[in-house]
Amino acid sequence: MKFKSGLFRALAAILLALALTILLFAGLIGFAGAKGSEPEPRIWADKSDYSPGETATIYGEGFTPNTTIAITIQRPDNSEDTLCAESDSKGGFIAIYQLDGIEGEYTVTAKDKYGRTATTKFTDCSSGAITIELYGYTLEPNPEWTKGVVKGYLEDQRIPFKIEVKSKKSVSYNLNVTVHLDYNSADYGYGLDAVQNFTMWRNGVSETPNIAGPSPDGWEDGGKIQQLQFSWSFNINKDDDCTLYFEAHVAIGAHNYPGARIHVHIHSVASNPSTPVSQGNKDVPVQIGSATISGYKWNDKDGDGIKDRNEPTLGGWTINLYKFEGSWVHVESTNTTNNGRYSFKVYCAGTYMINETIKSGWTQTFPGNNSYIINILGPGAYPNRNFGNKEGVPPQEYPSISIDKSANATMAHVSDVIKYTYYVTNTGNVNLTNIQITDNLTSTPTYVGGDDEDRVLEPDETWTYNSTYTVKDSDPDPLVNNATVTATYNNQQVSAWDTWTVDILHPAISVTKTADKTKAYAGETITYTIIVTNVGDCPLYNVNVTDTLLDTLLTNGFLDVGESITFTGTYIVKAGDEDPLMNKVTAEGKDALGLVVSDDASASVDLVAKICGYKFHDTNKNGTKDGGEEGLGGWIIQLFRWNGTAWELINSTTTDSSGFSSGFYCFNGLNTGVYNVTEVLQTGWRNTTPTSITIELESGEVSQNNNFGNIRQYTLSVHTSPSGLNILVNGTGTSTPRKLYYDECTWVNLTAPNTIQYPNGTRYVFLYWNVNGANYTNNQVMIHMNAIYTATAYYKTQYNVTVTASPSGAIGGTFNVTYTQCGTTYNNVQGTTIWSDWVDANTNVTISSPQAIINISPGTRLGFDYYDPSSEVNVTKPETITLVYRTQYRLVVSILPDNLGIGNMAISPAGYDQARNGNWTSYWYDNCTYVTLNATEYVYMQGGRYKFGEWHIDSTENASRIVTVHMNRPINVTAEYGFAPAGIVTFEVNGVGNDYGGIILVVDGIYKYTVANISNAIFNWYPGENHNYTWYLALYVNCNKRYMWITTMMNGGQLPQNGTIYVMGDATITGYYKTQYRITFRQIGIGNDWAGAVLTVNGTSYKRGQLPISVWCDGGSMLSFVWHSPLMVSKTKAYGWYKTMGLSNKQSGTITVNSSGEIVGYYMKIKPPIVPPAGGGCKTSSKKGR
Repeated sequence: MKFKSGLFRALAAILLALALTILLFAGLIGFAGAKGSEPEPRIWADKSDYSPGETATIYGEGFTPNTTIAITIQRPDNSEDTLCAESDSKGGFIAIYQLDGIEGEYTVTAKDKYGRTATTKFTDCSSGAITIELYGYTLEPNPEWTKGVVKGYLEDQRIPFKIEVKSKKSVSYNLNVTVHLDYNSADYGYGLDAVQNFTMWRNGVSETPNIAGPSPDGWEDGGKIQQLQFSWSFNINKDDDCTLYFEAHVAIGAHNYPGARIHVHIHSVASNPSTPVSQGNKDVPVQIGSATISGYKWNDKDGDGIKDRNEPTLGGWTINLYKFEGSWVHVESTNTTNNGRYSFKVYCAGTYMINETIKSGWTQTFPGNNSYIINILGPGAYPNRNFGNKEGVPPQEYPSISIDKSANATMAHVSDVIKYTYYVTNTGNVNLTNIQITDNLTSTPTYVGGDDEDRVLEPDETWTYNSTYTVKDSDPDPLVNNATVTATYNNQQVSAWDTWTVDILHPAISVTKTADKTKAYAGETITYTIIVTNVGDCPLYNVNVTDTLLDTLLTNGFLDVGESITFTGTYIVKAGDEDPLMNKVTAEGKDALGLVVSDDASASVDLVAKICGYKFHDTNKNGTKDGGEEGLGGWIIQLFRWNGTAWELINSTTTDSSGFSSGFYCFNGLNTGVYNVTEVLQTGWRNTTPTSITIELESGEVSQNNNFGNIRQYTLSVHTSPSGLNILVNGTGTSTPRKLYYDECTWVNLTAPNTIQYPNGTRYVFLYWNVNGANYTNNQVMIHMNAIYTATAYYKTQYNVTVTASPSGAIGGTFNVTYTQCGTTYNNVQGTTIWSDWVDANTNVTISSPQAIINISPGTRLGFDYYDPSSEVNVTKPETITLVYRTQYRLVVSILPDNLGIGNMAISPAGYDQARNGNWTSYWYDNCTYVTLNATEYVYMQGGRYKFGEWHIDSTENASRIVTVHMNRPINVTAEYGFAPAGIVTFEVNGVGNDYGGIILVVDGIYKYTVANISNAIFNWYPGENHNYTWYLALYVNCNKRYMWITTMMNGGQLPQNGTIYVMGDATITGYYKTQYRITFRQIGIGNDWAGAVLTVNGTSYKRGQLPISVWCDGGSMLSFVWHSPLMVSKTKAYGWYKTMGLSNKQSGTITVNSSGEIVGYYMKIKPPIVPPAGGGCKTSSKKGR
């Protein structure tokens, strides 16, 4: 049936829309269904341990896409930091965190707004840390080592893992790393059931790892192991980089746990000696993948083996899946859908075959041999395994072909070469051409023979081919390869296939060795346990086990796959054995092909030495621990080691205080070397043996009887009060305080002198002894040292007190003294300097009533000043009290003539004991006092005044009114004056009218005068005086009239406007002024387009922009002016003067100034030509008028 093209296109569009709708709906369902299978969120850092100040990068995956992630960082000091990140379309994010040097463990928690949460940890440590990281080898998206999820594997495959451990510690450590496989806190998913192929590298060099296990960790369910564990033990030194590689086998059925990823997990890390280990990434999840085999079934109506457009698919046909496990094992079957499609999901790696169940009455046309062979090595899709059939009986011409494949081996090792032979036979009844043979492993097989040279494979004819293959480490085991042959008959293709299986042998043997001790002393027995295990995939023969300490343990033995043999042996440690005590066990065996494999393991035992001894009470002081001499518990013994340059304190212990072992000590766990043990003496004991012992230790050596003896000592503490006096101990002078040590039961004689006197004015008088609380008045005591004693000699302290006077001229003066001496009080006893006596300490001595004045000579005396240090002292040391006097001199002051009186002068400062009589006075002054005498310059009397002339100071003269005399002797001074009459000075003004009422004159800055009161400016001034005056310069009556100062005259002489007058006698001072008026010029009618001169006044020209202009003119002066005209703006425009108003009505002229006023020039626009005017003049000012 045929359709019109338009109808066909319409139908195709409908079908396409329907298909898109179905796909969209399926996609929505798929999306909704996928929500429940979202991966668990996970975060990790780019490093497990950082140095202070580094930047940490935090990665996340599995969170809600395109949302905000809140990140909380719990710091080692319990403070918190917060970050925010945005997840991408796949739910991943990256965040950056700056470390600030706080060392320790950081806990990072990330949470999205839907509550999906994940946590990780890292550390920030300074140099010296041990770090550990776990990695898995992922195949997707790119092959690489990762801390994240491992992908790209199927069941029954081995996944590589590695553990990296690095140390910056300066000390060597023994580490034990325990690894769990399959642990998940939510679900113990059975996913990894074996671990094998352990290899270890240290700093780039391979070595045999010490592995314990693997073994189940105790969690089982129905007999199935749910978790394995193994332990890796090794020592690590500074700057070591150790890596352990191993492979984990994915269990069959691991995909049945979709809710929990399979994990490899570092469970714990232990170190000896103990030290923090910075664990970075310690958990690697594994995501199990799957492969999909699919195809379709169609009705090949034309039987050509090709699906044409008009050939429909066939539903309800059975498709079968087989897996090769030495033979073909049926896995499952399925029926094609209504559209002829089928698919199988495969979780396990291996070789699979697909065929169909052919229904009765049908003949297969494709692929011809009814099967496909598929080698599945990893997750992925294997589509287009299609089957074509034609309904009906096969024709009489029946094309068919077969292939028989064999090899030279059924077992091989990696790198072995396998030789394959192929026999291709025509099993049909027609000739076949275009013979093609392929092998999924080898290159194209090489033709060997069988053709009769017509290149046609005739019925029952057989051709032979050869090929080779080198076994690779990555090949599956067993190695199954498939050979396929195709041929053609009348454009119809026929094919056949055959397989050959080779068992790839991976022989491997493992040996572990452990000791029941990590440390041992000489004489101790070490028990070793050795476990030999076949960890390969084939039996081992001729197994031999030898040990460097325990000799041969097994010869020509047999180990089946997974089988173990355990051996035990013992060794007694000897002093001087190699330290550490190392021994090595070696195990070897052969597989069925004769390949020898071996492994070795070592056990290390630290041979340690000890130093022991006693601390004892050596009562007989012979330096030997005798019977009956008790041990001393609680004493500190120190251990030093010689480091090549100095003794280094490495340990200390306390001697035992219990029972039989009292006084015993021991230092255990020592290495070979030179040591020194030293006792720490306790107070009250003396050593009777050396206080230190040096011992050179061999490995494992036990050094004993390193003893320390001591005898008890008692202390005698001798003191005096006051402290520091000398006494006699057993007749020998001894300073105090002193702590003396005596063996028990010794007698000691103490003698205290009755009086101890020092030349510094101090003495001590014996009172009594106090011995352990008992008082003895005798100055000599005997003490029996059977206990700790404290003896103190008590003295009374006395000091010498002296009273003297200063200066020496004052010695001999009288005073009163009050004090107590030996219980007797002396009250106000008169003394004469110099006086002294012994006074008990802390006695108060009071001095009073010193002689006030001591006359030396006329005009000179001594006056009491003060007590040094004071008049009353509490005697706590030798004291000298000085009566300090000051020297004083007399000053006599007089005045001439004597009728003026002494009150006309000032004397500063005032002295002592003033005496006054008429024209003289006197004072007493302390030596070196400076006295200022200020004589009044003028003394006014009736009829005139007296003026100061000069001072007479002893025999010298001084004309200064103010003089200073230095009182270092008696001094007489006289002030002499002379008589002078007064002068009359009068001020007058000329030229100022009464219309000005302001101030015109100021005298001496305080006297101010106007025109109205200047008649009062009359002064009585004395010759020689100086007085100031100021005449005001400009006196403004109003804005248009003013008076200007001209000059000042005094007695015919000219003076300035202001200045100073030196009075010589009578004088008249006159200020002269002139009158001035203000004249203003302005214009009307001139525009802004004229910028030239408009007016000339007294010879000065002014432009339009300078008008109006005002000038001040003296009264009666002449003022000339000219208004310019015409003013030529251009050839066609001008301004012309046409009138003047105000003080004049002329264009130019001269006026006499007798008042103020205006002169206004008027202009109008005119046409040229105009005859220019002439001008006049007067003194002007450039300041504009108002």
